[in-house]
Amino acid sequence: MIFHRVSLSIQQLGEIVMDVVSRIERARTKAFYQLLVDRLGVEAWTVRKDAYLKRIRAQESRFNIKLPIEPQLFSPAEDDIDWYILMSYLSHDFPLSDSAYSSRRVCPYAMAIGAVADQLRKVPNVEGVLDKMLANNNKPETQLFELLTASFYLKNGYEVAFIPENSIVWPDGKTKKSPDMLVKSGELEFYVECKRADKQTRYSKSEEQAWANIWHELSEHMHEVAPWNIINLVFHEQVADVTPEEVIQVVNLALKGGTGKAKERAISVEIRAIDKLGLLRHYREFSVRPNRGARRIRKKSYAKVFRASVRAETSRLPVCGSAARRNRRLG
Repeated sequence: MIFHRVSLSIQQLGEIVMDVVSRIERARTKAFYQLLVDRLGVEAWTVRKDAYLKRIRAQESRFNIKLPIEPQLFSPAEDDIDWYILMSYLSHDFPLSDSAYSSRRVCPYAMAIGAVADQLRKVPNVEGVLDKMLANNNKPETQLFELLTASFYLKNGYEVAFIPENSIVWPDGKTKKSPDMLVKSGELEFYVECKRADKQTRYSKSEEQAWANIWHELSEHMHEVAPWNIINLVFHEQVADVTPEEVIQVVNLALKGGTGKAKERAISVEIRAIDKLGLLRHYREFSVRPNRGARRIRKKSYAKVFRASVRAETSRLPVCGSAARRNRRLG
């Protein structure tokens, strides 16, 4: 018997482990995609996918490099089942066209469900849950949460059966509402009703909208007067009580003061210059994706292949969010 000694650095070992984990995650996401497309039908999904891509291309056709980038990027709706399916497809088959900023909320659900997709196919009445989710383009979250709940029970060795709506006659003869599923383990069985808490409070939504209004005007102003700068803002009262004009006024004070800092009533501002040359050098040396570790490109030949791969993928498929900027730079 011959033994070969293999010497790996900590960095190399880490890259191997991360690659294995990435392959597992992508396989589970693909299983989630296949579960939905098999039920929807390939032809039906092709029609819906083409319609979705048309919306993305229409947004891209209006892109103007002279204007702030973020407001012009295609922003997928959070509750659109077509985006969930497309995201699962991109993250597996065309990972360089995936945008983690748009897909990271859904990917954990997709991977958890995809991990037990084969078992889910055999769950009684799962077809009704899938059909309702696939037909409900704008609010699939309820059924997605039911599938996620069932997945956790299956993963832990329970038997699961979905219960059709209003299919149980209760002892009082009046109550018709049915729980979502029946769960069994040996002689133990119990009903499960899935209740999902709101993702966002009313206050959070109002603050988010207030900030969006401020940023819409502030980003254009920064693009005109200080394009290669980072701005840090601190609001000392409710964001909704501050106007875009007030923020821009304090920003102008910080720019004129020479220190890059200013404070005016409810707003504190700090402005820092971006190392433009260092940033461009970073993009030349690294393959950068949102929420991923940077990987150094050591060989020019590899860099050429990588850029060619990016061009091939982005020419056929949508690129959303910040991934668009990175892929354009690399290509």
